[in-house]
Amino acid sequence: MPTVTTTSEVDDEELARALAPRTELFDEQEVTPGTFEAADGPFEQYRREVTVAPAAGGRHQLTQVTEFRLAIPVWRPLFNPLVKRAVKHPPPPGHTPWWMPPDRMDRRATEMLAILCAFAVIAGYLGVLLSQTNTFFKEDFGASNSAISWVLTG
Repeated sequence: MPTVTTTSEVDDEELARALAPRTELFDEQEVTPGTFEAADGPFEQYRREVTVAPAAGGRHQLTQVTEFRLAIPVWRPLFNPLVKRAVKHPPPPGHTPWWMPPDRMDRRATEMLAILCAFAVIAGYLGVLLSQTNTFFKEDFGASNSAISWVLTG
């Protein structure tokens, strides 16, 4: 399960933002003070723990540890780095990263979309494979263009 750890020195305003549930990429809910879990979003598991320690000059030492497992079968390795970056550097309110759909997707929708994309790749490969071998079918089996078109539509 990917883990993202960030440590920074923040002022009171930044601390208040860090201790509030995030809503940019998905909805978080606070389960205990400083611990957040995903209420909605493309995750099988998600947990963010925030710890605060005093720092010099009235500032705060903020440490955030985020663990997540995306609900994206097949394509998870492609999206893990993108989500890690978005968790480490959240987008400003009202913005989404370029790779995210414009509407927030829940776990089930994410899983179904990933599976459909895998099927689309397989179907696309098979379609291209058939079209690339048409010439050889015609030559080896003496098939006509109309016979080939019946095979491709059936």
